[in-house]
Amino acid sequence: MKVYNAMNNIYVRYMGREISIAQHVSNGRTDVQEVGILPAGCDMHIVRYDAVLPSLINALQEIQDEIERDIWGDKPSGESTATAAQSTTGSAA
Repeated sequence: MKVYNAMNNIYVRYMGREISIAQHVSNGRTDVQEVGILPAGCDMHIVRYDAVLPSLINALQEIQDEIERDIWGDKPSGESTATAAQSTTGSAA
């Protein structure tokens, strides 16, 4: 079944950020297939994807990575910034 006109948007949240997954079809032609971090603005990060699942997955992963970089910088997501005080013990064997 061919779709001739559709404006499909899905909104999901990740770490407090809203993500838009869009696919817009007009007159049987796909005009938009993109994932973006909202709110929309001049510096909105947009990733376009093709009509295959691996392309959408890669676009979503790129958006997830961008959000994590924005929050944690270049550190891996599980790395803590806290440091523990260390003391030496004077035990003799």
